[in-house]
Amino acid sequence: MRKQAALDARPTGLLTRPAAYSVIDRCLHHQAALRPRSWFARQIGATPLAVEAKPWFDGARGELEVARLLEGLGEGWTVLHSVPVGKANTDVDHVLIGPAGVFTINTKAVRGHVWVGRSRILVNGRREDFIAKSEREARRVHRLLTAATGSSVFVRPVLVFVEPHRLTVRERPASVATLPARALIRWLHGQEEVYPASRVAELVEAADRPSTWGRAADDGIETRRQIQRFERLLAEVDDAAHRRRTAKLAGVLLALTAALVAVGGYLPVAVAVAMVPFAH
Repeated sequence: MRKQAALDARPTGLLTRPAAYSVIDRCLHHQAALRPRSWFARQIGATPLAVEAKPWFDGARGELEVARLLEGLGEGWTVLHSVPVGKANTDVDHVLIGPAGVFTINTKAVRGHVWVGRSRILVNGRREDFIAKSEREARRVHRLLTAATGSSVFVRPVLVFVEPHRLTVRERPASVATLPARALIRWLHGQEEVYPASRVAELVEAADRPSTWGRAADDGIETRRQIQRFERLLAEVDDAAHRRRTAKLAGVLLALTAALVAVGGYLPVAVAVAMVPFAH
């Protein structure tokens, strides 16, 4: 056990970095200042999320969903998550390396209407700098992998939207592939092969080294602890949502009960119906 603990404590490469780790870390940072919910708040499904933590929480869920989809890429592809680049904890959500080249994926978990034009993107009518940010990420990865391998690496940026209510592509941006999450794997499989296996292996080896990105290696134990904290938070958020749905259904059924009682003669049936949400 002592030997295993020592192995677990070793610094880890980028290939073992969990999906969404950077945004999970920021989410938990904001969450730490929130007081625990009371018993009553838990029973009625009050959200356990701090206001400041919610955008990071939603972003983490989006990255985790894309990471799940990327598991379907198959052999020949390597996926790195939450790759640190630049300063101030800047990271790339996912870096893909395979026969079709190197791709950076910028994941956006947005709600509402996403409108895509050649040089701009609107979310619910508000202009966002997603294209420029995706381009910057690809340039950083190009520069760092080129320096690490000694030969130029072409990197293509991809912008992925997770579950928008509506996605309108008026004109595709010239430099950034823009896709809904459900189309990502099919699009990647359709890309032309540009690298032999030897070049792919060289790029993967370079990408796994923390020194390539100018960062120290992660502490394996602390990384796992953060993931475990976030998994507990996920469970709390899902439980709260379930309780709110149950309470809403109970309210509807109680209203129906009142209506049935008002017309008379249906009280036993009405009470039985109203008790359905609480049967479990």
